[in-house]
Amino acid sequence: MNKLITIEEAINTIEDGAVIMIGGFLGSDLPESLIDAIVKKGVKDLTLIANDTGFTNLGPGKMVAAKQFKKIIVSYIGTNQEAKRQIQAGELEVELLSQEELYQKLLQAGFGQDSNYYADVALLFANKVDRHGNMVAKYTNRNMNNLMALASQTTVVEALEVVEANEFESTIPQTPGIFVDYVVEKVHEGILEKV
Repeated sequence: MNKLITIEEAINTIEDGAVIMIGGFLGSDLPESLIDAIVKKGVKDLTLIANDTGFTNLGPGKMVAAKQFKKIIVSYIGTNQEAKRQIQAGELEVELLSQEELYQKLLQAGFGQDSNYYADVALLFANKVDRHGNMVAKYTNRNMNNLMALASQTTVVEALEVVEANEFESTIPQTPGIFVDYVVEKVHEGILEKV
């Protein structure tokens, strides 16, 4: 099954009030094209589940700056001054968990044991994804991709490179395509104005 769709089709799955998970770690391995499109769409009252809020101009930090979240569930906010400001001003609710606690919550949600952390949509990034959704990620991006894909109703993966199934060579996908609903190709800066 070919799961490749456009970014516009992917963000149509996200509505006001949705609970979204965003993979990645601080400024790396983020689904930036999807995030930029969501900022442009202007959805609001979202709940974020992620490792962190990134930086004000990077990753979920862009959505924090656009005031799209009503609540964030993260393990770290220290690099995002706007998130700290909104929390101190009472504009943003925060639930801080250690990375271990967050990992366990996602694991429990993935196995149906904790509906409080089960997301509507997970937005992930991978270096290489085939058209069936099998993912190969590098470095820190492996942290929670599997758990977020398991603990969400819909999983969208932004791929740096989309390949055919037989192009993985000897690399074994870290996240099987059975947990991925849609694949989008990463776009270059400037293309999002067309979305």
